[in-house]
Amino acid sequence: MGLLARVGACRRSGRRKLYGATLGGAWAWQLLQWGGSYYVDHVLRGATATYGMFGIVLGLPAWLYLGALISLTTAEVSSVRVMRLWPRSLLTPFTDQVLLGPGDRRAYRSYAETETFKGFQKVRVRFEPPPDSGWIGCRGVVPLALGLG
Repeated sequence: MGLLARVGACRRSGRRKLYGATLGGAWAWQLLQWGGSYYVDHVLRGATATYGMFGIVLGLPAWLYLGALISLTTAEVSSVRVMRLWPRSLLTPFTDQVLLGPGDRRAYRSYAETETFKGFQKVRVRFEPPPDSGWIGCRGVVPLALGLG
């Protein structure tokens, strides 16, 4: 899981930033292993050949899906942590009338920079305040309501 978190982050960083994602992914993977062994030992042990095969056919893809989900979540959490892409505004995908936080700005800047295809191509990102169309926004309400401010 440590290698997955380090490769998933795509940047060089200290190991401290990856400990949480790595330990969480390893813990979830171990739980998945225990759950799979319990399923095989207790549920499929007394089943007939037909039902046992049916249980394996349904259980194995579910186990593989959960393993892939754990791996991807570990990689995503580690990359968000290394690139400091939090906290994010919840309304940014739905409207332009939102105040962008530092995590939003870093994310949108990286989205624009990934679209460069040539070495001589330069991308500069500039953020303007949201258009005023009668929307009343309170800058401190959400951080204070979440205990972040």
